[in-house]
Amino acid sequence: MVREVANFSNMSKATASIREMPRPPSDSVQITVRVPPSWLADADEIAAAMSSPGLTVTRTDAFRAAIARGLDVLRTEHAATAKKPAKK
Repeated sequence: MVREVANFSNMSKATASIREMPRPPSDSVQITVRVPPSWLADADEIAAAMSSPGLTVTRTDAFRAAIARGLDVLRTEHAATAKKPAKK
């Protein structure tokens, strides 16, 4: 199963509108994780690289994309491991 990575052109509008109005209802679940400071710096660099004039990609957007891609990789790796026959 391939997870669709977020469309960042839509995120800029959502990010900009946060200051103007509350977020719309969502079925998303909020989580909290602790990460090393170097990961924050990496996410900031990636967000800056993904941003363009009129499109601001945030650190959170970068983490969401990384999590989505990482889950797909782990799912693929796990599926490949699950299909291997057990050693005798």
